[in-house]
Amino acid sequence: MLSSLTLAAVILSFAALSLSGQSVPAPAWMLARLENSISERLPEGRIGIGGAEMMIGRDGVPQVILKNVRIGDAAGGGVAELNALRTRLSPGALFSGNLAASSIVLSGAQITLRRNADGSFALQAGAPTQGGLSFAAILKSLDAALAVEPLSSIREILATGVVLSLEDARSGQIWQATNASLTLRRTNDGLSISLTSDVFNGTDDLASVQFSLTYAQATRSTSIGVAMTDVPASDIAVQTPALAWLGVLDAPISGSVRASLDNAGGLSSLAGTLDIAGGVLRPTEATDPVSFDDARAYFSFDPTRQRIDFTEIAVSADEGRILASGHTYLSETTGGWPAAYLGQFVVSEAKFDGGGFFEGPVALSDVRADMRLRLAPFSVEIPQIALDNAGTPVRASGRVSAESDGWHVSVDARTESIQPKTVVEFWP
Repeated sequence: MLSSLTLAAVILSFAALSLSGQSVPAPAWMLARLENSISERLPEGRIGIGGAEMMIGRDGVPQVILKNVRIGDAAGGGVAELNALRTRLSPGALFSGNLAASSIVLSGAQITLRRNADGSFALQAGAPTQGGLSFAAILKSLDAALAVEPLSSIREILATGVVLSLEDARSGQIWQATNASLTLRRTNDGLSISLTSDVFNGTDDLASVQFSLTYAQATRSTSIGVAMTDVPASDIAVQTPALAWLGVLDAPISGSVRASLDNAGGLSSLAGTLDIAGGVLRPTEATDPVSFDDARAYFSFDPTRQRIDFTEIAVSADEGRILASGHTYLSETTGGWPAAYLGQFVVSEAKFDGGGFFEGPVALSDVRADMRLRLAPFSVEIPQIALDNAGTPVRASGRVSAESDGWHVSVDARTESIQPKTVVEFWP
């Protein structure tokens, strides 16, 4: 192992040669020892360095520039590739015979985040492989590497020109964040990482995403936050089983989502806010699109119970508006992904202005319904609907489905008594 004292002495010697302002390349033997020294500090990873240069900056601070750096796992799979890594060294530590970095700036990093068919994640670089480090493993390695010399004095790492790709094995889709900026900070209890970028999904759509991650050293748990602008509903639908129902919408979505991962990298909680701009409900090409002006949803997901709670669902369209709340369970799952959702909802307010489905204005409140949503083929089964009818309850059931020849809707309602005027109002 190359000791800090030996490495510091070597760097001081080369720094003396670079006082002219020109960088001095490091010899191959030094690169090999530097790779081994850093790799020993990565419990589950390895590092490869294509080249290194040393120089004295204009401010008199020694700098080491590592080029074509590749970080991989123990099996040889890639995790990240860096075009250049520039490290500013502490002059005081060098003259004391120690090696301590004061700051690190990365440029041109290429990182691939691959989601396997089982939903697990791995970080990779270069061509897809069966290897790669999980979220938990990469964060553990980062935290361990920054806890010892020569990196223990680092409080912040900046990266520019980052290219981050997400490859989804289940859907076969690829999303790419280009020219992203990334900041890694050490905290009293672990690490925080933030990334800001535009995201391409292979179409003409361009979305904006801000990503944050916090790693707690004591519990080995991870908190992830995502703020997004104008992300297509279909892209969000394939990210998590809890939001697969968004796949029937054609609309841009903005909002924020926060997730917590346990020490093994498994999802422990998920919550978020979705603001859906004008779009359409269109499960198949054969069905006429049902347009809406805007919608929003506030939700939380319990992975253990496989339950989604909606504190609010609001939809506005030319014909009227609906405000509801409720919960639903993921059902008929295969590989963790649901084919259906079973739920109970309360519509606190429903107003229809008339001229569309209903002839005249209609207003409802406190409507309770049990329902099952199937995604493919699309259908909504409502075995029970209950609403007040001037003290005489109305009970109903219904079904909406997307068939090869378009929409099919059926409703069966019953009550002991009702005013003829009310019947006419609700007659489509």
